[in-house]
Amino acid sequence: MFSPCERYVLLYLPKNENPYAIWNFITHEKIREFEQEAGEDSKAFKWSPDGNFIAKIIKKMIKDGTKENEDGE
Repeated sequence: MFSPCERYVLLYLPKNENPYAIWNFITHEKIREFEQEAGEDSKAFKWSPDGNFIAKIIKKMIKDGTKENEDGE
């Protein structure tokens, strides 16, 4: 999935430990890798309108009606 500015590309490499990777399409440099959560696909990622940023939607677990912290406390 290309960024709106077409400088970056999000690749899915299912055999890697971190299957999602952001690459600079022009310089061929890997910028960042992301883990894959259960049931997650490329729709969990959203580019900013200018294409300089990408966000990943992270679903937090709910336990006893309250949200847990990221560290599980």
